[in-house]
Amino acid sequence: MVEVKKTIKLTFLFCLFPLLLFFNKNIFASANSQSITTLEFNFDSLTSHEVNESGKTYKSFSLPDGGLTAEPGRPQLPFKRKLVPIPDNVQPEISYETEPGETYYQTDILPAPYINIGLPFDNMQKLYKEYCKPSEAYFQDKNFPSTACEIENIITIRGKKFAVIMVYPLQYNPALHKVETFKKVSVLLKLAAVLPEIKSAKRNSLLTTQESSPSYPMLKIKITKDGIYKLTGKSLKKSGFTLNGVDPATFKIYYKGVEVPIIVKTKKTSSFGKSDYIEFYGEKNVSQYSDTSVYWLSAGDDAGKRISYKNKGLKSGGKTKKYFTEKIEEEENTEFIQTLPEEPDKDHWFWKRIYSGEKKSFDFNVSNLSSASDTVKIEINLQGLMDDTSNPDHNTNVSINDKKVDEFSWDGTAEELRVITTTRSILQKGANSLSIQSTSSANDYMVLNNFSVSYPSAFKAADGILFFSENDDGTHTYKVSGIKGSANTIQVFDITDPFNVKSLKFKSKGKYITFYDVTSGATQYLAAASSTFKSPDSMELITEKSGLKDTSNGADYIIITHDDFTEQANTLSQFHASEGMRVKVAKINDVYNEFGYGFYDPQAIRDFIEYAYNSWQAPKPSYVLLIGDANFDYKNYLKTNTKDFIPTKLVDTSSFGPTPSDSWYACVDGDDSIPDLYIGRISASSAGEAESVVSKTIEYADLSLDEAWLNNIALVADDPDDGGDFEALCDALESEVPVTYSMQKIYLTSFANASDAKDEFVAAIDSGALVAVYAGHGSVTEWAVEELFTVSDISLLSNQGKYPFIANLNCLTGYYASAADEKSLGEVFLKAENSGAVAFWGPTGLGYTNEYEEIGKELFSTIFNSENSSTSLGESVTNSLINAYTNQGVSEDYFKDMVILGDPALKLKISQ
Repeated sequence: MVEVKKTIKLTFLFCLFPLLLFFNKNIFASANSQSITTLEFNFDSLTSHEVNESGKTYKSFSLPDGGLTAEPGRPQLPFKRKLVPIPDNVQPEISYETEPGETYYQTDILPAPYINIGLPFDNMQKLYKEYCKPSEAYFQDKNFPSTACEIENIITIRGKKFAVIMVYPLQYNPALHKVETFKKVSVLLKLAAVLPEIKSAKRNSLLTTQESSPSYPMLKIKITKDGIYKLTGKSLKKSGFTLNGVDPATFKIYYKGVEVPIIVKTKKTSSFGKSDYIEFYGEKNVSQYSDTSVYWLSAGDDAGKRISYKNKGLKSGGKTKKYFTEKIEEEENTEFIQTLPEEPDKDHWFWKRIYSGEKKSFDFNVSNLSSASDTVKIEINLQGLMDDTSNPDHNTNVSINDKKVDEFSWDGTAEELRVITTTRSILQKGANSLSIQSTSSANDYMVLNNFSVSYPSAFKAADGILFFSENDDGTHTYKVSGIKGSANTIQVFDITDPFNVKSLKFKSKGKYITFYDVTSGATQYLAAASSTFKSPDSMELITEKSGLKDTSNGADYIIITHDDFTEQANTLSQFHASEGMRVKVAKINDVYNEFGYGFYDPQAIRDFIEYAYNSWQAPKPSYVLLIGDANFDYKNYLKTNTKDFIPTKLVDTSSFGPTPSDSWYACVDGDDSIPDLYIGRISASSAGEAESVVSKTIEYADLSLDEAWLNNIALVADDPDDGGDFEALCDALESEVPVTYSMQKIYLTSFANASDAKDEFVAAIDSGALVAVYAGHGSVTEWAVEELFTVSDISLLSNQGKYPFIANLNCLTGYYASAADEKSLGEVFLKAENSGAVAFWGPTGLGYTNEYEEIGKELFSTIFNSENSSTSLGESVTNSLINAYTNQGVSEDYFKDMVILGDPALKLKISQ
């Protein structure tokens, strides 16, 4: 018998904050530094069957206790995954031996499917799996996978590190149409070569911010445009900022935690009057979350940083520049396309669609076109929206002012970034038009994301202000027209580094101001008359710190709430405190101020949780609750004005693109997607909704285990189809439940119509159910295409005092971050007053039926295991995901998109 031996060496750097591990069900081996762990994987249970797809016969392999790779179009390979605990700061080395099994010739493995959601995505439609055409992998003469065993990842769960071992029972060579299976794979994991500890730079930076932060009170200044800002003594006094006794020399302005230089003008050096003023350069925020930048004004202590002259002493310059390159950027965000582009971290907001034969025009304005250069550059960002059998799918013409400047083609659902170089003659002063035309005769549609036009511009200010850039090194002379005023009322700044703005001396003569500068690298300038100086959008006095960075804090449970729901947060805090938990309530604006420099940004929330986890008094926090609804449309592009109380984080998932995730906030230990704290959300958009959920939560906690209805479980299933056998899924869940429970099966196929099934479900909930599960097709607002239950049906429920925990093993029903007023089914179950559910668990994205089944079985196994009967909802669902990920190979995506709507510390009323 031939044995294949291979060794793989992977190096990892670790740092670890030790803490008791609370997820330990699947830890099957122990390891110490310098030790060897031996693992054996037997594949006697490997099965296969033939599948006919697109006129070709494939073989599909599977393991009853393993997973399948899922990259669409590539070979779908079975695997087993195991977690092995490893010490901190080690270098794992893995080697393995294989025992050959059966070899298949003239055999090809079925490609992995994808979830067809259609374009545009409609959350009311039925989603289904579709096997796409094989990818380029099927033409390669190499093995898939390349190795029978690998370290997939190193993960950290609350201070404990694990090597994620992936083992495959076969290798497939597409070019040879050959599959070699293994009966057994023996793995040796060697833990050696202890590496020096690397301290957490992120944690240290948070501590440094705390130690170097300026004194309070501070004035929080919000702006939304680039420019020079002027703060008068009168405006400061109106905002509540005390000027009495303030030494103007001690004024300081901070931006993102860094002091920036300013100009302070006073009549008296020792005081600051109403007509005195501060000037500083401010830039608008550039992020996907907000255009608002935040600056902080303080006074006292040492002297502040002042703007200094850059070109002082420079008496003359080089040759006078004749033009600069002006770049006009045009973009409107009117449509969010969920799954395009397919690559991660891409912009999913688009402007206007263009269909076959259509021509769409977009206006832009050109000012001060200069004849000193002839080069014009046009950049266009287009996205293909269809992938037809004809190639190429997209044939496109681009015109400027009805003169064609380019024609090109591209294929499929790809992004097309087109750069066109043309001449100045194509443009005209004032109004211009860019036209994009689809010349495809077949079905075609694409969408414009944005475009820009770069052209030579004269140095002429518009309305007294001019921004421009210099890209050439050397000594230069600039003559700018259009800025009127005296030397005391005009400013010329080098704004290349917004944290270190410099002033430039200039001469004013006639209609020109002239200045000289020496440049090295790209340099940005701003020349402006005082008439263009701006006032902040808002100013708010912050009198003291919130104390969130006080390391004497300690909490088992952190509640992050919007100010509108502080009363309800305090009520829930007091309840959990009465149970013996340490609870800390943090207001969201305090989180932004302390951990995000005042900026609205989900990263501030995560940084706060990480700081509390690492720096507060032991034991580390275990629970986080967010109180407030969310809106994925951070900037209100869709003009719905739906308030974003506590933002979600959009994370990339393999099937649904940027997907709302709360667990991202709880991933604070290690670089992985497994949460280190149990997190939930009460997605309230009013105090009444928050009150309803908190009241139901406390009422549920006070229930006696003697309540008869707590022995009821409702299983609801859609009719089986190509998307999955949902009845079989529910039957599998039943096998995990003790016989002492009463099971009520509401299977759509057992009823004459969906209305009858709905009546049966309503009756089951009104009678009382400990847990209700739905498996099947779904959308944001409904179960089943036949509308077995929808958001409008919540009014049918009359189950006061008998609130179930509802688990949804289907797509989208946990999607809490809609931009419209329409709420998800999970939200209406949770927020229903005196009815509905006490908590809801479901996905904000898409998934596969077979993986939902494994997650559901692990959930029921965890809930109804007598050893876990006292665990919280957060523990139960998190452990079930870890178990399904480890034992059954489900995707990491489920950690990202499965959301608890409700209190994660809630303990289900399990009677054992």
